[in-house]
Amino acid sequence: MRSCALLVFITLGISQIAWSQTYYPAEELLRLEKAISYHFDPLTLIGEIHYQKKYIRLLPYENFYTVNSVVVPIEKPAIIQEGSLYFSAELFEEILGELSLPIRYRFRGKKIQLEKAEPLPQLRGEIPTVIVLDAGHGGHDPGAFGYQGVREKDITLKVTKFLGFHLKSAFPKTKIVLTRRKDTFLPLEKRSSIANKFYSDRYRTIFISIHCNATLSPLIHGFEIYHLAINPTNMANRETELRENLLVGEEKIRELTSRLVHAQIQYESKLLSRSLEKIMQKELQGLVSSRGVRKADFAVLRYALMPAVLIELGYISNPREAQLLLSERYLNALAKALEMGIRLYSENLP
Repeated sequence: MRSCALLVFITLGISQIAWSQTYYPAEELLRLEKAISYHFDPLTLIGEIHYQKKYIRLLPYENFYTVNSVVVPIEKPAIIQEGSLYFSAELFEEILGELSLPIRYRFRGKKIQLEKAEPLPQLRGEIPTVIVLDAGHGGHDPGAFGYQGVREKDITLKVTKFLGFHLKSAFPKTKIVLTRRKDTFLPLEKRSSIANKFYSDRYRTIFISIHCNATLSPLIHGFEIYHLAINPTNMANRETELRENLLVGEEKIRELTSRLVHAQIQYESKLLSRSLEKIMQKELQGLVSSRGVRKADFAVLRYALMPAVLIELGYISNPREAQLLLSERYLNALAKALEMGIRLYSENLP
């Protein structure tokens, strides 16, 4: 009896902690698309979501779900309330992306605002017809400063030029666009608006923004790849987000946060992130370790109308990584790995 009482206490404690945040009923999924099926078994506590070829299973209070038997970790799991399954905003966003629905959404307090969206062009199995490469910072905005005065804006421009060369050689029919070719300043909204000019049903366009990271500790190292999410997973992501969004005014931030996020773009952005990370880990042979695929609310990604990622190539505040990123031989190898990652993304498109 004592152990049963303890179990009830722990369960109630978890539920109370979880409900300090906003949660949404899983049945909200049924509003999205008639073809979605959802079932929650109160005996086994298993929730199941089916849509086309996607099959998602999850349990309350577990920090993961499975999609087609692949385990996906999450930080804010589902909970039970009044006998039904409820999702955290983070989990709801994950599921919307996994289903890859042509809808737009945003969270407004305790409600989810939803609307239909135009589906992305389905040029299956093809290399993107337009690839827009964005060298972060530039001009009077040096970006982060690193070991022995290394400047982020210089590294990002070199890598972008190398990557542009490799992409043009590998995919001669693809249009390669660089947002800047010199040490010039561009506002964040201008960078993605260059890419948005190529958004239409005739093109499959992707947007890649290239950056370097820095922190107070010289011990932190590794590359990171971000895709858009309005619920970042941890405070470390929030710090990077604040730094990258530094040049966006309050009015622009309000405008961005009022926009609805496209779930299908999120899914393909995640697919691009995973493809790039997989190849970078393989091709860079441990020279720089991966800190994983992450989520953040970067303004430069919010503005984009197509699949978009932001890459932090490494920490220039780390002496070893700063030296690597000053090596043109290494930058060339890094750019080649990114080109191979884009190819893998194209091969894995649904």
